[in-house]
Amino acid sequence: MDGVTLLTDYKGHFGSKHAAVPYRSGFDRDLLARSFAQHGWRADFLSFCDVDFRAVNWHQRPVLYTSAQDHALHYKAFVEDIVLGLETAGAWVIPPFRLLRAHHNKVFMEILRDLRKPGAASDLAARSFGTLEELRQRMAQLSVPAVVKPAAGDMGKSVILCRDRSELLRGAARVSSSRHLPTDLWDLGRRIRRKGYRRESLHRKRFIVQPFLAGLTNDWKVLVYGRKYYVLRRRVRTGDFRASGSGRFEFVREVPSQVLDFASAVFAGFEVPQISLDIAVDGDRLHLLEFQAVYFGTTTIDEAPFHFERSPTAWQPIDGASRVEEEFALSVAEYLRERKSEQGAGTAAPRGADRAADPRPPVQGVLPT
Repeated sequence: MDGVTLLTDYKGHFGSKHAAVPYRSGFDRDLLARSFAQHGWRADFLSFCDVDFRAVNWHQRPVLYTSAQDHALHYKAFVEDIVLGLETAGAWVIPPFRLLRAHHNKVFMEILRDLRKPGAASDLAARSFGTLEELRQRMAQLSVPAVVKPAAGDMGKSVILCRDRSELLRGAARVSSSRHLPTDLWDLGRRIRRKGYRRESLHRKRFIVQPFLAGLTNDWKVLVYGRKYYVLRRRVRTGDFRASGSGRFEFVREVPSQVLDFASAVFAGFEVPQISLDIAVDGDRLHLLEFQAVYFGTTTIDEAPFHFERSPTAWQPIDGASRVEEEFALSVAEYLRERKSEQGAGTAAPRGADRAADPRPPVQGVLPT
C-alpha cells in the first residue's frame, strides 16, 4: 500500500474542522487514516519539526499538511519554512506552497488571482499596498467606494467600506498601523542624528483595496471536495455590507447553475483536491471574492444535508450528510489517481518535479508522530 505523509502541528492536530471534538482539535485522525486505507493509501502522520531533510529522500513523495492562524502568524511562518523546504526537495506538496502562502494572506491571494487566465475569476481587480504612504501616492488611481482589507483576517474582521477618499485613507491607516513604541522612538533618534534620513513608515502592515460591489444581498460559500460541491448561501449582515461572519446562512437547493459552473471552472484552474470559494453574483457577472485551498472552515460541509454533483445534463442535489474526513481522503485519493494517470505508470509526482537521483532512501513505513 502506498503511503501519503500528513504533517501535523505541535498539538498533533491535522486540518481544521468546525465540529471537532475536543474543540479546535482538527480532523479525527483515526477516521482519516481508515478513510485513506479504504482508497488504497496508508496515512503516515508526522510532526513538522520531525521532518528530516538530511537522511530522508522526499523526492516525489506526496505530502499533505495543516496550517495555522495563530496571532501574528508565528507558527504559520514555521509551517511555510517546512513546506517550502519539502517542495524544494522534490516532494509532491499538496496543495503547492504558493497556495499555503495565500492562506491568511490576501495580498498573495490577489497575486494568484492576477496570474490566472483572463476571465470572471480575475476581473475584480484589487490593489495591494505595503505601506500607507504607497496608497497616498496613488490615490488618483483608485476609485471609490472601495473596500479595505488587511492581508490577514477572516469572517469579515477589519474589513472597511470606504465611501470617499478621506474614508479610504482613514481605513487604510487603521488596518496598516504597525506602531511599536521602542522601535519607533529609536527610529526617531535616527532622524535627529542623521541629516536627510527618512523615518520608517508607522503603517507597514500590508493591505488590499478592492472595488465595492453595491447592492449585494448575499454571496455563496462553495466547498469543493473532488466531484462534490457543498454550497451555503450567506446573506449580508443587517445594516452592513458583509456576508462573511454574518451568521445568516442557509442551505438551498435552488443554487444558480452559473454559480456551480463558475466554481467548477475556478476549481479546475487550481488543480487541487479541495478548495473553499467565496463567490458573488453581480447581475450577469460572477466574482471570486476569496479562496483558500488549505485549512479553511468546514461549516458548509459539516452541516450540509445535501451536496451537488454534475450529471451529463445538469447539476443534481444529492441527499445525505457528509463527514469531512471521509470526503477529504476520497478527494485526495481521486486527485492522486488522476495525476498519476496523467503522468503515466510509476510513482506519483508533481508536474515539473523531475530531479536528479537522490542517494538517500525514500520514506517508508509509519513515521513517528
